[in-house]
Amino acid sequence: MYANPAYLKLFGASDADELDGMPVLDMVAAESQTVLKELLKTTDTVQSPEIRFVSVSGDDNFAASAEFSAILWEGEQCLQIKITDVPGQAPAAVAASPEPALNPAPVAPPAAQLYSEAYLREHLDKAISDAVMHGQKSVLIGLISHSRAAPTAEQQALSISALISALATSEQVIPVGGTVRDSDIALLIPLPEGVQSTEFLNAVQQQLTALLQQQTIVFSAGLTLITQDSRAEVCLQQVYDAAEQAEHRDSLCYSAEIAATSQAQPDMEALLSDALSNNRLKLMFQPLVSMRGDENEHYEVLLRVNNGHEDVSVGEFLIGNRVNDELKCRIDRWVILNTCRVLVQQGAQARKTRAFVNLCGASLADDSLVPWVRTTIANARLSPSSLVLQIAEEDASRQTAKAKKFLYQVQASQIRSSICHFGCSLSHEDLLKTLKLDYVKIDGSYVREMTENPGESKELMSLLKKVHASERKSIVPCIESAATVSRIWQFGIHFIQGYYVQGPLSAMTYDFSEETEDQ
Repeated sequence: MYANPAYLKLFGASDADELDGMPVLDMVAAESQTVLKELLKTTDTVQSPEIRFVSVSGDDNFAASAEFSAILWEGEQCLQIKITDVPGQAPAAVAASPEPALNPAPVAPPAAQLYSEAYLREHLDKAISDAVMHGQKSVLIGLISHSRAAPTAEQQALSISALISALATSEQVIPVGGTVRDSDIALLIPLPEGVQSTEFLNAVQQQLTALLQQQTIVFSAGLTLITQDSRAEVCLQQVYDAAEQAEHRDSLCYSAEIAATSQAQPDMEALLSDALSNNRLKLMFQPLVSMRGDENEHYEVLLRVNNGHEDVSVGEFLIGNRVNDELKCRIDRWVILNTCRVLVQQGAQARKTRAFVNLCGASLADDSLVPWVRTTIANARLSPSSLVLQIAEEDASRQTAKAKKFLYQVQASQIRSSICHFGCSLSHEDLLKTLKLDYVKIDGSYVREMTENPGESKELMSLLKKVHASERKSIVPCIESAATVSRIWQFGIHFIQGYYVQGPLSAMTYDFSEETEDQ
């Protein structure tokens, strides 16, 4: 029980200690206790009928109405009871209706309720953890009110939060908010499954802009994306910097990510489309060296394009929504077709060469891709095992059913398969059980962690044990020094890759015989 001075007078108490810890039922007359017990079960805001309350001394009782509402108080769920006396019925000491008992966060529907700043930070930390462990990204929104009528502004923000939640396609997507920097608001929305981050960020910005135009209180909104590389303090700073940018630009919403994407996307998309149409994309080949004397020569195929100044990697531009899916799929086919041509020119059959080709997530949903690859390989008179189709763990986790179907078709065609960036999600063990794979390429972060913290190799060792137990061949990338090789030598790795072995080459000309002789 917490009570302010007005309630002390109402119940005839001289100080708070007399009410502190007193059961609510003891403050109600016997004839009203049945009604009170029902009202105590409420999870909504309810106005009670007239209730007879009893003073602390027990000598007096009086009629009053009470409003029951579920709130958060100091981070805990509780029930707030606001008691208003019926004129002429309260003890004489009470000259006016009592002031509100608590000053909690405004009550709102569960999907749009504001919480404390500590609660927000807790969920922000969890969102970053989910991004690291599950690949689950989120959007953080900061709202700055330019009117400083705090309760009204917060209620407006709550209505915005409830409307934004309509963007959610997953039951788990529920905005959580927190008051930050006085009456400013922050909202956190996880990305729905299968939705690209830039696409969702754009959708949130568009809808939020429309909603803000309808508000009577002026807000500026900043948006930022929560990823595996995010830090809580930095994200909060970024989101409010973005909100201030919106104000300075006389716009309602601003996102640095969207601004950067909108500037880069048309140029890169046009550049790639033009390069694809005019056959100006460039293939590079980085060798994978066997640690177990494998007789095949293995290369990963990398894609480059000249941006007018230099050759740049295309891979980073194929992540997210910077290039449309249709163009990504066309690029995948171009890479496969031209890789097959290079394999033919290099005499892949005689040299037993295998080429790893990275596919975008959109290609997993292309039912015509595997039959087309099969035909392309046959026309080139190559062995199906000359080609290894490699998918990313993030795409496989997000589209597991599609990945399973795709890899089943790949195996049925006797084409080899691989998964890269492995070990970044909690579902990686399930993927080993579910997907038909020949190779597993560990995410480079495991090697970088071991390099930065000498002796810290338990996580990499544990992950490799799981891979080897599933009878898949392991690939460890980011090998940049002899010291790293000596550290991982005893882990039973099948292949290593990195600049210490060899950087990307313009042709498949690496001399694997030297490695065979060394072993």
